[in-house]
Amino acid sequence: MSKILDAVNNVMNSNKPAPTKAVKVDAVPVGVLPEALEDAIKLDFKMSKAVDKAEGAEYTAFKSLVLKCNEMGVFDDSKLLKLVQARIALTFNSEAIAIRRNTMLNNTMKVIHGGTVGRESDGTKQTIKGKGWKAALEVLTQATSIRTYHPLIAAAKPEALKATPKSEVEKASAKEKAKRNEEAKAFKEAAKLSKTLTREDCNKAVLNILTTAEAFLLPGTNAKELQALHILLKFFGSSEENKEEEAA
Repeated sequence: MSKILDAVNNVMNSNKPAPTKAVKVDAVPVGVLPEALEDAIKLDFKMSKAVDKAEGAEYTAFKSLVLKCNEMGVFDDSKLLKLVQARIALTFNSEAIAIRRNTMLNNTMKVIHGGTVGRESDGTKQTIKGKGWKAALEVLTQATSIRTYHPLIAAAKPEALKATPKSEVEKASAKEKAKRNEEAKAFKEAAKLSKTLTREDCNKAVLNILTTAEAFLLPGTNAKELQALHILLKFFGSSEENKEEEAA
């Protein structure tokens, strides 16, 4: 595995100055991954385009990709897995498909090697042991399509790595948080818009609103409202006239 990663690093750093920051995984050049992995990804993409005609062929291609990843030690190294996932995202050029496939690859890795839960900050972090390649291979053999592999590999993960259902309190809290985020976003957008509007823009907007409102008021029934509205119209109208005089 170290040889593959050395080759990856050599290709990515050849003829380039030392990077000042980490290389983005969404910019993986062709040739970085071993050719066998590149070919497996391309075949998976090709078969996915014909999914309506032959889903069996699509799953066969994806299955070959998973087998090739295991053969070349992709599931033994998270960095190499990220390179493969980046290539999938670039090849498929579809966020939805890439997320689905990369989630399945992540879950396959968790079935094989397990993972960690909890946090170091509060002392709850712990390592969960995986079930090995045999468990992942059983799922790969049992599934008959992308649709069936997705839930099966998720279900095969060690219990401690599965997401626990949210309680009603957690759901309500998440909903309230989402609401606050939307309100904060709306406030920021309004603040941003207010910075782009001039006093003149505001006066014109108010005049338009007042003029529109005037059309719906009746002289007899809405006499008081009309009187107040005309005072406002005069005020904002005079402001506009003064600006025009100053400009002249």
